[in-house]
Amino acid sequence: MQLTAREEPVGATPLHSEAVAVGRNVITFFKYVRSSNGHEFKCVQETITIERAKSIDRAVEAAKRRFERRRRVVNWQLHSDGFDVKIDDC
Repeated sequence: MQLTAREEPVGATPLHSEAVAVGRNVITFFKYVRSSNGHEFKCVQETITIERAKSIDRAVEAAKRRFERRRRVVNWQLHSDGFDVKIDDC
């Protein structure tokens, strides 16, 4: 199962708030970039694997915090426009 998300505005309800994360969660952060001919594409910034989490939301939050620590930024959105979530059922 794979989810793609751009961060919702502050206070918005996440689309997957009740989902349970089973197995390994792979969160890929990306930046939208325009090519020289004007086409937009995703440029992967970093891929983070969360082995265990009680929910998808917790896995995503843990990945965001890890991304911030690795990039030494206070907010992950300074280096990324969104993220994809892939759940590997082990």
